[in-house]
Order: sequence, then C-alpha cells, then structure tokens
Amino acid sequence: MNFIQMVQDFFRFLVAHESATHLLTAIMSLSFALVIFLVLRRFNVSQNDAWAKPFAWAFVVLAALHSLPLLLVLLKQLGITSPYTSYVFYLVAAAGSSLSNYLFFLVGISLGLFRLKAAATKHIKYTALVLLFIAALISTIGDIKIEQLQIVGHWWSWARIPDVLFSTSALLFVGWVLYSNVSSRRAPRMALLAQITLAAAVAYAALFILYGAHPLMAQAGWADWLVTGQPKLSEKIWAMDAAVMSLSLPLKFGYFFPALTLMLMIADPAEGIRRLLKNVTHGEAEFLDNNGVTRSIQEEIKADRVELYIKLPGTERDKVAYYCYSRKNGEVGQPEEIQFDKDTVYGWVMSGPNRVLLFRLINYADSVPDHLRQRLSPRSSVIAVPILFHNAVIGCLKANIGKENGAEDEKSAEKNVAEDEKFAEADLQNIHRFAALLSPISQDHRKGEASKEISHRLTKLQVEARDYDIDRDIGNVAHIAQDILAPLATGISIKAGFRHYEEYFPKDSPYRAMMERQMNSPDSTTVSAGGRKSPDFLLKELKVASGELTGKSDGEHPLGKLVLAAHPTVKRTKLPASALVSKLIYSRDVSNLITDALLNFIRGSLNETTRELNIRMSRLGATKAPAGAEQAVEVERQDNVPTWFETIDEMARKVGFLWTVAKYSNHHEWLGSEIELVKELEGRKNLWQDKGKVEKEGQTHNIYEDYAPNIDIALCTIKQPERETSHVIRISLRESEQVVWLGVGNPVFELEFDYLSPWLGFILRFGDIAHTSLKQNLSKQKQEKFEKEAAEAIGIATVWVMTNTFVHQMVNQVRDLTSPLTMLEDAVKRGRLKGNENHRKIILGMGEAVSQIEGLMKLFSKETKPDDRRPCSLDEAYQYAFDLLRAALARYNINVTTDNLDGQVVDVPFYVAAYALANLLNNARDAIRDGKVKHGLIEVRAEETQTMILCHVTDNGLGVPPDFTTPFESGGKSSKAHGSGLGLYLSAHSLRENRGDIKLTSRGPTPPTTFTLCFPKQRKD
Repeated sequence: MNFIQMVQDFFRFLVAHESATHLLTAIMSLSFALVIFLVLRRFNVSQNDAWAKPFAWAFVVLAALHSLPLLLVLLKQLGITSPYTSYVFYLVAAAGSSLSNYLFFLVGISLGLFRLKAAATKHIKYTALVLLFIAALISTIGDIKIEQLQIVGHWWSWARIPDVLFSTSALLFVGWVLYSNVSSRRAPRMALLAQITLAAAVAYAALFILYGAHPLMAQAGWADWLVTGQPKLSEKIWAMDAAVMSLSLPLKFGYFFPALTLMLMIADPAEGIRRLLKNVTHGEAEFLDNNGVTRSIQEEIKADRVELYIKLPGTERDKVAYYCYSRKNGEVGQPEEIQFDKDTVYGWVMSGPNRVLLFRLINYADSVPDHLRQRLSPRSSVIAVPILFHNAVIGCLKANIGKENGAEDEKSAEKNVAEDEKFAEADLQNIHRFAALLSPISQDHRKGEASKEISHRLTKLQVEARDYDIDRDIGNVAHIAQDILAPLATGISIKAGFRHYEEYFPKDSPYRAMMERQMNSPDSTTVSAGGRKSPDFLLKELKVASGELTGKSDGEHPLGKLVLAAHPTVKRTKLPASALVSKLIYSRDVSNLITDALLNFIRGSLNETTRELNIRMSRLGATKAPAGAEQAVEVERQDNVPTWFETIDEMARKVGFLWTVAKYSNHHEWLGSEIELVKELEGRKNLWQDKGKVEKEGQTHNIYEDYAPNIDIALCTIKQPERETSHVIRISLRESEQVVWLGVGNPVFELEFDYLSPWLGFILRFGDIAHTSLKQNLSKQKQEKFEKEAAEAIGIATVWVMTNTFVHQMVNQVRDLTSPLTMLEDAVKRGRLKGNENHRKIILGMGEAVSQIEGLMKLFSKETKPDDRRPCSLDEAYQYAFDLLRAALARYNINVTTDNLDGQVVDVPFYVAAYALANLLNNARDAIRDGKVKHGLIEVRAEETQTMILCHVTDNGLGVPPDFTTPFESGGKSSKAHGSGLGLYLSAHSLRENRGDIKLTSRGPTPPTTFTLCFPKQRKD
C-alpha cells in the first residue's frame, strides 16, 4: 500500500465517521467548558472571570454547533423534516460561528493588550458581534448557493473568506495570548506547553484557511484524488469539511490544556505559598526580612528584583519600611526606614487607592505616569501594586525584570535583547495575590511599629520635659496619638484624681463638641454620631492596673478615656492611615503606654509641687532683718503660721483642691475659708473612713507607715449634689492636734487611696511636709519665746535691783520733803502763811501728792506688802488706779466715766490689774494733755466674753502715731519724749504671766484711741 492509498483510506475513514466525530467533539467541548466552570467555582478568583468564562462559553457554543448535525440526522430518522429545516440549520450555524469568534476575541482581549471595562465600550462589543454574524451569514448563504446550483462562481465562491478570516484571527489571537502567558520564565518545563499551544494555534488557523478554500479546490478538481465517489460538487465540499473538522478535534486540546494550566497558575496558589514560606518555615529567615518574604517572592516569580514598602505610622514621621531582594546581588543591605517620596514608583502607587503601575507586560498596555517613565529602563518590565487593608493603602509590592534605571552590563543587555523577558498575566495575578497575602502581616507590622513609635515619642516627651503642666502635657500626648493613629481628632480625659482634665487635638477641631459628649458616654465602644458625614467615635477606657486594688474585681482603676473621631467605614479609603485606628485603640499595649505616660506626667507635676512646697517651707524659718539693719539693735523673726497656711493653701489649689482648712495646737486656732463645713463634718463621725488602716492578727496596722509614719488619713464623702465639694480629706499629725483638711471636687474620687497612686503619694508627702514644717516652726517660736522671756526676766531683775536702790534713796528724799511740806500745810491752815487761793491749793495738793509718793515708795521698797489678792474686783482695781491719778486728772480738767465695772471679777492679782489700769489712765492723761484738749474725756468700759473680761480704756487725745510700735511687745520704746516705754511693757508682761494680755484696738483719733486689757475670768475650779 502506497502513501496516497493510505491518505485516501484515512480520509474516507474520517468522512465515514463524521457523526461520531461530531458527537465526540460536542462531548469534549462540553467537558472542557464544565471543567473550566468547576475551576472557576472552586477557586472563585475574580482575575480568571474576565477571560476564562468567555473561554468556557466558547466551548459551550462549539459543543452546540457540533450537536446540530446530530440533531438534523435524528430529525430525518424521525421523519420530522420540512423544506426550511436546512435553512434553519444554516442560520443557527452562522449564529454559533459568529458567537464563538466573538467569545474567542473576548478571551484574547481580556488576556491581551487591554480590557474593555468602561461602559462606553459596550456598543463596540455589540457592533463586533453583528459584524461577525454578518460574515458568518454570508458564508452560510454561499454554501446554500453552492448546494443549490452545484457550481462555484460569482461572489459565493469567496463567501467563506470573511468568516474564515475572523475565525483565523480569533484562533491565532487566543493562541498567541495563551502562549505569551504560559511561556513562563519561572518553570522551563512550561516552555513545551507554550510551544504546543502556539503550534496548535497555527495548525488550527491553517485548517480554517483550508476550510475557506474548499469551494475553490472542489471546483478546480484539486482534491479529486482525495475525494472519490462523490459526484456532486457540494458533496465534495462536504467531505473535505468533514475531514477538516475531524482533524481539528485534537487541536482543541492545544487550547484547553494551556488555558486550564494558566487558570490553575492564577487560581491555585497553594504550592506557590508553600514555596513562598519555605525560607521561613524550614529555614532561618524572618518573614518580614530581605532574606524572607521578598526573597521568596523573587524566587517564585523569577524576577530580578523584588521590593516591599510598608507605610509606617506617623504623619510627621512620614517614613516607609523598605525590604529588597535582588537575584543578582542577593540581600541589598538590611531592612531600613526611608523617607517617603511621592515622586517614586512606590510613592505614586501608595498615593492613591486604586493605582497599579504596569510597564512592559505581555499583552498589557503600559500604566505609568509620565514623570516616572523616564526613571524606568526601556528593557525592564515592572509591576507595582498597592497593599490594601480595609481599602486603605498601607504599602506597595514591586517587582521588576532588568535594571529599573541606569545602564546594564553587556552580558545582561544581550540576554534581555535576545529574550526580552516580560511579566505575564500569571505574574501580575500572583503579585496581586502576594500583596493580599502581605496585607494582614504588613498591618500587624504597622501595629507593632505604631506601638513602638508611640512608646518612643512618649518617652522622648517625658525625658525632654523641663517642667510640668498637666493640661499642656495631656495635650501633647493627644497630639502624639493623633499623629500616629491618624484619626480625624483625638481627645483624652482624666477622670481620676483631685480634678478633671480634658484635652483635644487639634484644639479647633469641628468635632470637639461631639467628642465632649462622647467623653460622658458610659460605654467604651464605637459610637456613631449619626448622619452620613458624621464620624464614628471610638472610645477606650484608660485603666491603671494594680494588685493592691482588691476592692475591684478586675484589679483596675479607671483613669480616664481616650476617644478618637474616625472616618465612617464607608469612607476609610480617603484616609490611608485610618486603618490603624480601629486596631490600635482597643490594644492594651497602646492604652497602657498612654496611661503610663499620663501617670508619669501627673506624678511629675505632683512631685514638683511637693518639692516647691518643701523649699518654701524651709524658708519659713529664715530671719528677717528690718530696714537699716546696720543700725538695728536686734533681728526679729516673722510670725510664720499665717505664711505657712497661705503656702499650703496655694500649693493645694495648684494641684486641684478646692480649699484648705488647718488647725494647730497653739490656742487651737483655725485657718481657712471652709471652717464651718469642716466643723460640721467633724461632728458626724460616721461619715469618715480611716484610710490605710487594716486589721491584722487583732491589731490595727497602717499600710502607709513606710511612707509617712506620723500621718493619719481619713476620707469623708459628701453625698449632696448641690455642694461643689464632693469629698474632704483629713490629714492629721499623730499625737498632736495639728490637722489639715483638703476639699476635693471630683465625685468619682476614692479609689486613689486603695493603691499607691500618684495622688495618694502626694497626699502623704504633702501632709508630712506641711505638718513637719508647722511643728518645727511652732517649736522654734516656742523656744524663741522662752528665750525672750528669760532675757526679759534677767532685764527685769536688773531693773528691779536698780529700782530698789533708787526707791530706797527716793524714800529718804521723800521723807526729807515730808517735814517741810507738813510745816507749810500747817502754816497755811493756821493762816500764818499769806497767799492767794491758788497758792493755798498748790501747797495743800503737794502734801497729798507727797503722801501718795511715800506710800508707793514704801510699797516698792517692800516696807509695805502689795495687795496680791486673787481673784479681785475690777471696779476696786479701777478705784485704786483712779485715786492715784485723781489730782493729776483734775489738774487738766479731765473727766473719767465708767461702764459695767461693777460685779466684774478678774483672775489676776489686784496690784496687776490696778497698775495696768493706772498705766493706761496715765497715758490717756498725757495724750489729752499733749493734744491740748480743753474737755478731756476718758471712758473705762468692761465687756464680758465666754472666757475673758475685756476692759476698754478710750480717750479723746491726739492718738497713737502710725509708725509707733506698741511698747508692750518689747520695752524701751515710747511715743512720748519723756517716756521710757517700760510702763506698758511691764503691765503687759504681768498680764501675760496671768493668762491676760493688753492690745491696741484703735490708734485714734477717729475713732478714739482705745487700749484693751484682757483679764481672764475666774476659774470654776
């Protein structure tokens, strides 16, 4: 058997089994379509839908076309025929042919140069479909003409040519696109499959061209040697068509398997992911490392260089984490942080939500902005895709073949020119997949970086702080949270402590009023403000964890709240960094960092206040030299108690207390503005809770003993909302009557005492410093008073010795005057001494005065015992003093009135009261005399208080000079030219030794000059 006979036999076999070929082709095409649909459904990869679905439907159409002849045969056998059956058959075949061509073109376009996505291109699809149908219809009409006329001529001889050209173009286009995408650099074994695809496409196209020439070949007789036993022209054409159809059957595998392979390369990443993670799971590489994921991606897609950029949190920081692996150079340095540059490939991609950079991809048009094109080498192929998280761009994955910029070495240039390697569809889809795979890891990396950056920034803020201002410091913490988390606005509130604090950033945020309302929300969850344009408010309660908080089930003390105004979920794409907000606000790491920073600032501010208090208290003991100290005889010490109270009140208000009240042991005096409130609360013992005292082994222990061993603390809660004060803290010095009360205006204040909080530490230090300082100063004042009294006693003793000597001499001198004055009085009385009435009064008065002087001198010289009865009558003491000065007062026409002296009994020796009154009456006489008052008036009035009897001595003299220091504070000072100042001083000294005192209550002259003698009442015991 020769070769021609073999070909003829094979040809006849194909023609004889035409129906079987149609059935097999239909079944195979339908099977191909079902496999493709199953793969699409199994992996649900949207990247395959654009081309794989049309490809599957094209096989469905082919299955339908090959089912038509079988249906026609079945109808003939059933006797269901009509004159129009063949026409319907031809019309349906034309429609199927045009639809299959359209679907193949759609596959090529989707995988090839561009994608038809715009709505404006829909009419192009329909126009193309109509043109394809017209071409197929012309071919069908030509076949009908040939069958009817059995002759090839005129236009129908070429009727198949338009349809054949479209079909051939579609097949070649799809074959080339599949070849381009399957011919991968990643696996050399795929090159064989790619070549089979291209060969199948060329063979399929050749068969279609042959199919188009069948009418001409049958008319010319070129195929008579092959087609035997077919006398009709149409039957010859039919036989050749049947043979071509049979030969095309295996070629369909050349399309199906490459397409299926490409689908699986795109859709099934499992093996690729295993290879991707091999360096991490079975090697020593870290995932986010140059030698980790970037190397794995480079090895998977066989790129020359893979780069990964992750946007780091912080708008002021504005940096990206950069990872790179190069096939030629391996690791390119270490992972690093670089400044974000928007004029780069990654910068352009990350600056918008839907930007993908494509440069020289197989069957893809370039998508590169003009300002970046000059940076790309014309022989390179580049893919750069965004890494998205919650629709926000958080990074960029970039791969390239060839040098991105700059000259290449000669060998690489020759290789690139020869092979002209480019990325294909599978590479693009894998890059997209790797970007999606990197999304959660990148976000976790950003989350960790955000925590580290917040920690770094907060630490830096605390280290660089030169002073403390709580409002400013909280605002700075809010600024850092705003910069790193990047919400619309940030608010921080401090609810714990002595007062509330709230700060917002930015301060002029339009959302501030809404955020202030959210601060008072009882929930710590996401709150929507309502409205499409209103932000979501994310709330996080800031808590202090302490094992000492046994009263709280979670062992945490609420410090305050962190609230962030975030874009609504539907608008998050407008804020690339906002993806961190929802993740990090609920992170304990971030809230703990912010809480610790706030506590440190609060603790620092409180410590600074106690340090200032300590310094100012130490200055209270300093001495103060009066002006002209070089001429001063002595240096005086200030009365430090009022200054002490002013200082502690100022420091307490500085840290947020509303008021301060103090009581100290010296005379049980009270200081402060809320004394009545404190006294009322102290009378209700059930309101007070002792803090720091615990029962252990039947004994009471103070847990604050190590911090303030002499301090006891109690807390009173005021449950009256109308009061501004919600709590009162009592700080008392143990074994002393020194107590300080502090008013708190924070209704939630209390848990601060259950652990060593900054506020408790401040209260302990504040109380210790305040009480210690007061105790030291009172002790110093007491010591100084004792030393002063001792010095005065020595001075008085000296004066007393001198006075006794002087009085003894004066007694002798007075006695020498007594005899002559007695003779003069006797002469006047007997009329032997002549003179006018004035002379008579003077001589007689001199005798009376000399007698009084003699009596006083005898009293001072102890020849007569002083009247020291105690208690004594105030009225009698006054009468004694008045009798001493009666003549002197009458001489200057001074009238003396009394009020309420009868019945007043004072608890001092009689002579002390009498001489004190005599001193004041004598000084009042001098003031009236020196003022040249014609009608002098002295009023002596008694007033009774609970413990004292006050005797006010008032005169209408010239008054006490403004610069005059009261002499009863120290002797030796007087406003009178002839005075010594000892009279008032000695009287005051005697009174004070008997629990009394003397005070200047009015300097005069308006209102009149008044001195007040303070006599203690008679004791009941």
